[in-house]
Amino acid sequence: MRKTDPDIESEYVGERATRRPAAAAALALLSPGSALAYVGELRGALLINAASVAAWVGFFAVWAHRPFPLAIPFWGFAAGWLVCLAAAAWDAARRAASVREQYVLRDVNHPFVYFAIALFSFVVPLAGLAVLAERHLVTIVRVDTNDMFPNVIAGDTVVVDRRVSGSHAPRSGELVAFRAPSGDIAVSRVIAGPESTVVATTDLLFVDDKPVLRLQAAERDAARLEALSGPAPDGFGQYVEQLGDATFAVVAPRRSFGLAPDTIEVGPGQLAVLNDDRSTRRDSRTFGAIDGTALVGRPLFLARPSRGGGEAVSLVAAALGPVDRDSQPRDGLRIQPIALDSE
Repeated sequence: MRKTDPDIESEYVGERATRRPAAAAALALLSPGSALAYVGELRGALLINAASVAAWVGFFAVWAHRPFPLAIPFWGFAAGWLVCLAAAAWDAARRAASVREQYVLRDVNHPFVYFAIALFSFVVPLAGLAVLAERHLVTIVRVDTNDMFPNVIAGDTVVVDRRVSGSHAPRSGELVAFRAPSGDIAVSRVIAGPESTVVATTDLLFVDDKPVLRLQAAERDAARLEALSGPAPDGFGQYVEQLGDATFAVVAPRRSFGLAPDTIEVGPGQLAVLNDDRSTRRDSRTFGAIDGTALVGRPLFLARPSRGGGEAVSLVAAALGPVDRDSQPRDGLRIQPIALDSE
């Protein structure tokens, strides 16, 4: 029996189109919700994108308030996120394969809709979160001077942890990034905390009348620092100093007698900072102790173009902060005491 037009119309459910698993997986990598929209699940698309953004918000909220190291939780979460994306891509491909040519097109099945879902419910919120993270959690600072030679040199790029309050407050011996009186962001080393007195020359350093021991780096370590940062200026020696439990490399003129000492009074909420190149004076010897409000953060990672002129990036452990003398896990400095006037 021949079907009439009304019969045909009653059986028509809509235009059909093949759902390709590869396309669904690719959209899942753009945003998890776009893949669900591809197979017609608009509500699920918005929910999964919202859940993804909420996961990132929760991660950054915990990161901001817990004393985690900067790198470990980030890379751990990022690895977990990649696993989730792979799972979303697999699920989207499975859904697309289950319908294939039987899928009936809906209003959400348009490239513009997929793009809009990815942009407004995923990319824009994550971009806003990244801006907040840059302001409150981590930022990038490019170093333009050699004031912190041999640990940080001009051209280095430093990843800075912006958590500098409470349990994250910088300690003596740690590097800090701060806004100098000139307005530029500088990197220097904390020598003393609030309510202390520092007396410094290029040869001697006292914190609250206690001398900071200066030691000569072993030949192996001096050679390693030279390979990383270049040779010290003529007439300079490479040393390490001990400040509490911290051991770090410095350079200073071998002969600089007769210079008047600088006295730095550190008030409440302030820090005294000195450069690792003790001949430079763009530190607390010139502008006094810095206020806590001037702190930008604590440098944790350092990227440096290869000295051969290429763009290879290396991590320089010696620049990352204080080293525990007992275990020396980070830069392995070997130290041997010397008399201050032995050279």
